[in-house]
Amino acid sequence: RDSILTYIMTLGVRQQYRRQGIATVLVKEVLTRLKNLADVKGVYLHVMASNKRAIKFYEMLGFGCCEFIPHYYSIMGHFQNAYCYILYMHDGQPPPSPLQVILNSLRGVFSYLYTLWVYVYIATKSKIRHTPSRDNM
Repeated sequence: RDSILTYIMTLGVRQQYRRQGIATVLVKEVLTRLKNLADVKGVYLHVMASNKRAIKFYEMLGFGCCEFIPHYYSIMGHFQNAYCYILYMHDGQPPPSPLQVILNSLRGVFSYLYTLWVYVYIATKSKIRHTPSRDNM
């Protein structure tokens, strides 16, 4: 089956109602509902890099930064950088980085070469040990 990621597109609380736990209740409700859906492997969102309060909020809820995106937002003609934050669930995990793919491939190659070397070494040793010498004939 395919894995599903849920995207939180917008989360905002009016100025006069901020710092009262409303956003926390909203996000926790989304997370609670998603915990019943085993196919959902993560929840992600974008946040302006300059919004330190929101970044701290998402990190407090367990989200982690997975990407920096320059010029993601255009607000009144001005570009703003963003971060992508994600919270993995149900054994979800990030895709491997190109370096991880290379290292895993090399690990497989080295494992194969080591196994081959051990096989050749043991085969060579056993031939040497079991080969009768001409003096014993």
